[in-house]
Amino acid sequence: MIAQKYLIIDIIPLIRLPTKAQDCFSYFTNKKITKGSLVQIEFGKKKIYGYVLKINPLERKRYFLKKEKIELKPILKIINEAPFIFPYQINLAQWLKNYAHLSLSSALLNFIPYKKLIYLNSKLIFQKKKNLNKVRTTSTFSLEHKPFLEKEDIFNKKTLLLVPQDNYLKYLAEKFAIKNVISSKISEKNFLELIPKIIGENKEVFLTTKNGIFLPWQFLDQIVVYEEGSIFYKEFFKEPYFDYRKIFLKFAEINKIKYLAIANFPSFSLIKNLNLKPKIKIDFQKIHFQEFEEKIKEFKKTIIFVPQKSFSQRLICQNCYFTLKCYLCENPLTLSEDVLYCHFCFKRYSFPEICPHCQQKTTFISIQKGAEALYNFLLKLNRPALFLKKDESKIINLFKNSPIADLVGSFYLLNPEILAEAFFFFNFSQFYFSADLFLKERFLRILEFFSSRVQKIFLISEIFNPLIENKIKSGDIIDDLLKERKVNKLPPYQRLVILKEGSTNLQKIQNKLTEIKNNLKNKNPQMEIIGPIFSRPFKIRKRFFLELILKIKDDLDFNLKKLLEDVDIEEIEIDVQSL
Repeated sequence: MIAQKYLIIDIIPLIRLPTKAQDCFSYFTNKKITKGSLVQIEFGKKKIYGYVLKINPLERKRYFLKKEKIELKPILKIINEAPFIFPYQINLAQWLKNYAHLSLSSALLNFIPYKKLIYLNSKLIFQKKKNLNKVRTTSTFSLEHKPFLEKEDIFNKKTLLLVPQDNYLKYLAEKFAIKNVISSKISEKNFLELIPKIIGENKEVFLTTKNGIFLPWQFLDQIVVYEEGSIFYKEFFKEPYFDYRKIFLKFAEINKIKYLAIANFPSFSLIKNLNLKPKIKIDFQKIHFQEFEEKIKEFKKTIIFVPQKSFSQRLICQNCYFTLKCYLCENPLTLSEDVLYCHFCFKRYSFPEICPHCQQKTTFISIQKGAEALYNFLLKLNRPALFLKKDESKIINLFKNSPIADLVGSFYLLNPEILAEAFFFFNFSQFYFSADLFLKERFLRILEFFSSRVQKIFLISEIFNPLIENKIKSGDIIDDLLKERKVNKLPPYQRLVILKEGSTNLQKIQNKLTEIKNNLKNKNPQMEIIGPIFSRPFKIRKRFFLELILKIKDDLDFNLKKLLEDVDIEEIEIDVQSL
C-alpha cells in the first residue's frame, strides 16, 4: 500500500508527441519536489526528461486510480529544481498548442534549444536575485510601427531585436555596433556564456533570428521586429509552418511589453491592424528579353532575380505555339538540365522531338527562363556571372569584392549585404497572369527590397500592363491587393488552414475529406471550406494527395486545436501564405 507521503506528479514529457497526445502524464514520488522542476521519467521504454506542471496529494487521486486500475510509474530522478523554463514560457507554450494545433509536449520542446539548458540551474546563477521570474520592466503592451530603425529605438533599454534570417545579423551588428549576437549556428558554449545577460537586469541589445523568441528572456523592455514584412518570417519548409510574427505578438502580449515593427513595407496584417497607409513607390523600366543582352552591358555589377531555379519553364512549339504540359495534371512542364518534369506531380518525361499537338518535328522555345538558363546565357556572353544556388557566403563575398560581376539566383538574393548598380527581375509576366494573390505580394516585396539597394530596376517580360505598372510606381497597388484579399476572404482578413491527406486509393481520401468537411460544417456553419481538391504536388510515387482549405477567424486566440479535436488528418498547414 502506498504511504501517505507519496505525491502524484503531472508531467509534460519533453519529446515530440502526436497532436492528439494528452497534455500531462501522471507519475508518483515520495521525494521533495517543486513545481517547475525537470525530472527523469520512463516513458514507454525510453528514459526521457519531463517538466513538473502540477503536484497533487495522493488522496486527491487515490479513488480515481483505484477505480480505473491505473498503475503509475515512479519519477526516476530529479534533474533540476530551477530550470530555464519560466512561467510565461509555459503560458506561451499553452497558447502555441492551441493556435498551431500541437501537443503541449511538442510546443514546450521549442523552448529548450540546447540540451545543457536542462541541467543549468537558474538559482545558482542568480542567488542574489529576488525577482527571478520577473520578465519585464514595463507594464503595458503596445503595438507600434516605424519605417526605419534608428539607434535611439533600441539602445538604453533591454531590447530583443529579431531578424528573419542569419544574413541580417552581420549587417545590423556592424551598422549599430551590437555585441550580443545569437545566430542559428552559435556554439552551445558561446550561447551559455550569454545566459547571465539574457536573464539579467540590463539595458543591452540582443540581436537574433526568429527562433530566438524561444530563449529564456527576462526583464525585457521591448521586442523589435526588423523588416517585419519579410516573407522569411513565415516557415515554409518544416512543420508546423509557423508565422513567427504571430508568436512575437503573443510573446509581447503575455509579457506586457512593447512590440515595435520596423518595415518600410509592413506585413498586410500590420497594415490592417494599425490602419497604416504605406505608399511604396518603386521606379523601374520595362524591357523585353531581346533587349536584355544590350542593356546589361551598361552596368558593371548587376543582380538578376529569377523566380524559378530550374533551367526553363513553359516550353512552346516553334510551329504551333503549343505549350508542353503534363499528361496527368495539365500543368506546364519544367526543363532542368536535360530532364523534363512536372513540378506539381513530379512526373518525369523524355524530351520530345515531335510536337504532340501539330505532330511536326520542331524546336521548343522557352518563354520563361529559369535561373540556371540565365546563368549559362551570361557565361556565353563572356560575362563574369555567379550563380547563388543557396545561401553561400563564399559566392556573396566573391560578388562583393569583384569590380565587375553578375549575381544570378532566386530568393537567396534577398540578402541585405548584396548591393549593385542594376536589378533585373525576370518572368515578371507571372504578376499579370497569376491568380495567386500571395505571389503578387511576394513579387512586390522583392521589388521594394531591392529598390533601396540598387540604382536601376528593370522588369523583364514579354507582356506589360501600363495600368498595373503605374499603380506599382505610385504605391496604389497595395490598396488593390488588400481589397482583393478582403473580397476573397484571405489573410489578413481570414486565416487559412490546410488539411492534407494522402493515399494510394484516391476515392478513399476523397470520401474521408468529404466526411471531415461535412462534420466541420455541421459544427461551424459560418466557416467556409474549399475542397477536397488536389494538393501540390498531388502525387508522389503511388500516393495521391488531396486537401481541404479552411477559412477561419483571424484571431490570435482562436483555438484551432479545439476546432480540429475530432479530426484525424495526415498533415495540417497553419497560416497558409501560398495557394
